[in-house]
Amino acid sequence: MSSRTSNRLRQVYENAKKITFDDSDKFILFSDCHRGDGSWADDFAHNQSLFSHALNYYRGNRFTYTEIGDGDELWENSQFDDVKETHSVHPRCLVGIEINNASITLVKWYINVKQDKDKGTLFIDRKRLVEPNRLQDFFSKI
Repeated sequence: MSSRTSNRLRQVYENAKKITFDDSDKFILFSDCHRGDGSWADDFAHNQSLFSHALNYYRGNRFTYTEIGDGDELWENSQFDDVKETHSVHPRCLVGIEINNASITLVKWYINVKQDKDKGTLFIDRKRLVEPNRLQDFFSKI
């Protein structure tokens, strides 16, 4: 890594906003959102509704949204408005880490099918992939 890059990373780290929190705070961490510009080459554009639904759930339940990793799509696309309007995610599902009530769990948002009388109805569902672990216990294992 060049000294210029190293200096810039150190400067960003030193000036980053510090967030204090306690066991009553709620966070959702998403990674690998792979936002695109909505063009024919954007493989992820068709999941805009899934991502919007998940964000509305977390906003309604007073979670703090944190995006980790792969924010580079914001630099790859020349028009930020294209990325902002598309809000797309990985095909078929969205996986996140929920931190709530001093516990951590892995969740998946996906399109599911209700078993109606004559036909299946599509709906957006949320499923725990791992049962919640107390943060204290989780960090003592690693």
